[in-house]
Amino acid sequence: MEFRGGKGNLYEGGLRIPFLVRWPGKIAAGQVNGLRFAQYDLLATLTELCGAKTPEDTDGISILPTLLGQEAVGRKQKEHPYLYWEFGNMMAVRMNNWKGLKIRNKNTWELYDLSKDPSETTNLAAQQSDFLGKMMKIAEQCHTPARPGTYSTRERHERDRWAKWGTPSTQGALVSCLSGMIPVGIRACSAGLIPPWREIPREEVVSPEPIPAGIAAAR
Repeated sequence: MEFRGGKGNLYEGGLRIPFLVRWPGKIAAGQVNGLRFAQYDLLATLTELCGAKTPEDTDGISILPTLLGQEAVGRKQKEHPYLYWEFGNMMAVRMNNWKGLKIRNKNTWELYDLSKDPSETTNLAAQQSDFLGKMMKIAEQCHTPARPGTYSTRERHERDRWAKWGTPSTQGALVSCLSGMIPVGIRACSAGLIPPWREIPREEVVSPEPIPAGIAAAR
């Protein structure tokens, strides 16, 4: 089976992420479960596990009954009536085995029955317009317009970016994650990483670890 899309979009290839848990003596090994949940469910799960109170302004549902078993937790697993995503140019709603997806720059909706078409090859939006309408209302209710942010200081913002991508030299050379594998004179602005925008000589690139022989040979 091949899922459509990948990281950075809302087709199944970008949404289906394996989730592995290991807790010897608490979680039975070798289980496979098809529960649909989202990252924000982990907060509710951890707070319940720790005996803490889950913040009221979150949408998460604890998945502890699935992890430890319903008998051990004392209740059945709750599930979301729907899941909603926004990313880049896409919006998506999942209800049971149905998934609606909007391509925003085209203002078009697609609808897929994932129980029969997990690869999302057959758009059923025209045939199931009433059901799609329910998903469109959910998307309208869930959407919150983005608010432009501000930087407390530009210096702090750039420092955080450097921390994420690598360690710059004192002159602001290209980040170490490139490990020196760049042509002489590559422009920092092409990576969008560091100001001021200038050409960086190879000798200024920080390479904290030796480059593996196989990679060095491929330069």
